[in-house]
Amino acid sequence: MGRRYESLIIALLSAFAGLRVLVYSAAFPVFSQIDEDMHFDLALRYARGQVPHSFERLSSETLIWVVPYASPEFLQDPQQLPDHKFPPPLWKQSAEEADAVAEVTRLEWSKEINWECSQPPLYYSVAGLWWKLGQLIGINGISAIYWLRFLNAALISALIWIAYAAARSISSDNLIFRVGVPLTVACFPQDVFFVINNDTLSAVCGGLIFLCAARVLTATLTTVSLATITGLSLAAGYLTKITNAPLTVIVFGTVLAKIIWDYRTRWRRGVAAIGALCLTAITPIAFWTAWIRTNFDDLTGGTGKADLLGWTMKPFSAWWNHPIFSLRGLWLFWSDFAPRFWRGEIMWHGAQISWPPADIYYSVASLIALAAATIGLLKNNGVNRLVVTLALFSFLASVAFLILVSIAFDFGRCIYPSRAFPYLTAGRLIIGELIPFATLFIYGVSRLLHPLTDKLIATAIILTVSLPVTSQMLLDSQVFTSEHNWFHR
Repeated sequence: MGRRYESLIIALLSAFAGLRVLVYSAAFPVFSQIDEDMHFDLALRYARGQVPHSFERLSSETLIWVVPYASPEFLQDPQQLPDHKFPPPLWKQSAEEADAVAEVTRLEWSKEINWECSQPPLYYSVAGLWWKLGQLIGINGISAIYWLRFLNAALISALIWIAYAAARSISSDNLIFRVGVPLTVACFPQDVFFVINNDTLSAVCGGLIFLCAARVLTATLTTVSLATITGLSLAAGYLTKITNAPLTVIVFGTVLAKIIWDYRTRWRRGVAAIGALCLTAITPIAFWTAWIRTNFDDLTGGTGKADLLGWTMKPFSAWWNHPIFSLRGLWLFWSDFAPRFWRGEIMWHGAQISWPPADIYYSVASLIALAAATIGLLKNNGVNRLVVTLALFSFLASVAFLILVSIAFDFGRCIYPSRAFPYLTAGRLIIGELIPFATLFIYGVSRLLHPLTDKLIATAIILTVSLPVTSQMLLDSQVFTSEHNWFHR
């Protein structure tokens, strides 16, 4: 296949992913249950140039937007309401009808403390600028909130090209691999891309980190410019979401080792590349960590957030009593984590938007693909084994991070995770691993089907990744009837 047609395929995948995110971002009402109001609050604060110094209540400006436009459809079941249906949105009611309800709603929302205040600043800075651009061009009312969501369409479109660039770096002569990785990302049905959340930029930054690592590991010599770009991408990943720390640390160590190896006989030349990597990666993170330490009394701001959520650190000796240290407990974790990593966790009418057969598919298919990829790494079969190994270790490290949090905390009064289900399985928290996972998934499926012809392998991959997005699009289609969404403004 010519490079022009290959680029056309990637452009179409990018357009499909962007359009899907755009349409479903508009279809879901605003302020979903995955803390969208808090991320919106921080975007407005950063738009005003206000970086939080403590965990604060939702600002008065945020309440102006949340009170009339927030939808009850995420957590409430209409069957439990009078006439078994939701009342009209406040913003569609007359002032006389809405005032009393709005006042009660404002009182409830004003009590909410934003436990995301200690989150790193990069996403909120970008979202704040995007918000100001929307205000500048005259976007107002409920469309202004959706304007923030629509930023995700640009991010996912860019992510497809990043995935393609990474796949080309890993295996420039394998068409199935080069197209399969961006295809997987384009069809990934993760619904966090439909809402205002720093996870969306986290996926892009994680992809850039992996791309830079792939370039470094496949280069004959790591230049100062490549080391600089890699360091900046590492800083951007951490400064978008702290849960990118496992990916950041593993890639930093790998790239540093590669540079040292490159210049093992020319130390003086290597100092510049090592210095560029360390300066650009460590300095921004160190400045932010110092800010957090000064204002939130720890290195990440996580202690205060845990307190607000009702989490407490368990004694080290109590860690080993966790049910995950059994085959049943490990499967409980994985069978909840894998579906949430693939499809997300937005609720609708008080229940997860899910289909049990699809959830089983996510759990089993992911496990099989990862196992096949691991076995395939023992053989040299035409892809850069070092980069794929890096993808495997970084993904497993991020999953291990969620497991560590699961066993280290007593979740107290928290609804999720809870004492009854003490597993942190929110896959979106490590969505920065999306491109590494897509790399492993396509590599594993290809290895599993390697006795077949390329056409049959390509067909199988297309079916494997298109069925999840098709089923999830059908499940999510129920939200189009909501009177609270952008289409009914």
